[in-house]
Amino acid sequence: MLEPTPLPDELRRLVEQNLARAGPGFDCLKCDAACCETSGFAVLANVAQAYERYAAGFLNFQFQPGLSAGQFLHQYFDVVRVTPQDCPGADEFQVLFPRSLVNASMLVSIVAADEEPGGEPRQLTLGEYYANRRIWRERNAQYPWSCAFYNGSLPRRDGLGRTFAGCVLHSEMNATHLTAKPLDCVFGVCHQPPALLPPGPEAAARWLAAVGRYCAAAGPQR
Repeated sequence: MLEPTPLPDELRRLVEQNLARAGPGFDCLKCDAACCETSGFAVLANVAQAYERYAAGFLNFQFQPGLSAGQFLHQYFDVVRVTPQDCPGADEFQVLFPRSLVNASMLVSIVAADEEPGGEPRQLTLGEYYANRRIWRERNAQYPWSCAFYNGSLPRRDGLGRTFAGCVLHSEMNATHLTAKPLDCVFGVCHQPPALLPPGPEAAARWLAAVGRYCAAAGPQR
C-alpha cells in the first residue's frame, strides 16, 4: 500500500505561500464550490495513490469497476506535455489532468484533433490543453461541468447518513504530503468559493518549474 510521502521542501513552501494569499481557508470536502468544475493537474505519484483507492473499492461507487492501473489512467486522465515553451528553462515533462463530466453523464477527454505518424494520438502541450479546454467549456456552457473526481453526495465520515459535496481524493494531509489529490489542485486557493484566486504569472512559473524538477527527480513519466 502506497503511503502519502512528505512534499519536497520546495513544493511545500510554494503551497504554503499560495495558501497564505487566501486567508482562512475552506476544507473542500465541506464545500460545493464551482472551483471543482475543472481540475488542476496531477503527477504520476498522485495517480498511483488514486488507483490504490479505486482498487480497494473506495471509488467504485462512482467509477467503472475492474480496471487495471493503465486502464484507470487512460480512462480518467488526459496526459499532457509540459514543454520548454510552457516552462522556460525546464526539460519536457508530463502531467495528468483528471477528465471532466459534462451534464453529469459525458466524460470529456481534451485531445488533439490530429495524430502522430503511425496513427497514435498526439499529446497536447500544456498551453494547447488549457486553450482546448476553454473552447470545450465555451461550446458547452449550457451544461454543468465537474471534475470526474468531484462528487455531490459523499457520505459523511461520522456515519450519520447526511451527504455533502467534495473531492473524493481530498485528504487532510494535502498541504504537507503528496497524496491521491492532484498536486496542482492542492496549489489552488480561493478567497471564498466559488471564486478561484489564480496565482500571478511569476508565482505560476515558479510552481510549474518546481513541479518539473520534482518530476525529473522522481524519474520518467512516459
